[in-house]
Amino acid sequence: MPENAVKSLADLFPESERVFYERAPLTQVVCQLKFPKILRIESQPPADFQDDIRGMFPLLEQVQMQVPAELPPEIAQMIGLSMAAGNFLFRSEDRKTAVHLTAETLSLSTSSYSTWESFKALLWPVMAALEQRYRPSFYQRVGLRYVDIIKRSDVNMAGTPWSHLLKQEVLGALASDQFEFSAEESTHRMRLRAADGGQLNFRYGLVKVRETQETAYRLDFDFFREEKVEVANAKPTINGLNAMVGRAFRWCIEPVLHDALGPKPIPLG
Repeated sequence: MPENAVKSLADLFPESERVFYERAPLTQVVCQLKFPKILRIESQPPADFQDDIRGMFPLLEQVQMQVPAELPPEIAQMIGLSMAAGNFLFRSEDRKTAVHLTAETLSLSTSSYSTWESFKALLWPVMAALEQRYRPSFYQRVGLRYVDIIKRSDVNMAGTPWSHLLKQEVLGALASDQFEFSAEESTHRMRLRAADGGQLNFRYGLVKVRETQETAYRLDFDFFREEKVEVANAKPTINGLNAMVGRAFRWCIEPVLHDALGPKPIPLG
């Protein structure tokens, strides 16, 4: 690790007031935990786990496994490749939020995020169900990913240059008009590691909105710790990752976009 590496990823992004955005550009939030393989998840249907979370996630799917193209279907069925053992998806009734359980991972994802508090109200019981029913020894990776798709039409700024809305450090060459108005594609990926072990996969750049073909800008933050995390420390670790996501987003945007998104303070407690 270089001597001048930051101690924590939080040091890269200044502190900022927590707010709720009325016009938040979030399209997906995912929390994933990886743990040493538990064979019981593969060998037995997770009936008790389902009972624990069924009130929030009543719909069950067993995830299809990718079958090699060269393998005849009858052979795939014979050896049990038609469905992936120990690969289950539990969905909310509106299908916007899902829990994915495998023999090595647990994740909660949603396309209907409102606040961290409401997300935790789903995440903590799901983690409790895993820990009670399967007792993972520890976690090997704890990650939290937020995907924002900023559409200028959503904030009545269609045609406004990106340089008015996003920091030059994020835009790169797109901060110059001569590049922005000619660019059809601009994508970037950066991986950062701090001295304390925190890591960030940061993907950002132009994207096309499929339904409208509008050019939008993606800010995709995947904060994680890829190291041994004791079960008792998982919640504080996840809370710490969430705090950095908010600071990173605020660092990327200019005040005019912050105001246009309709920030509302989140009461303490």
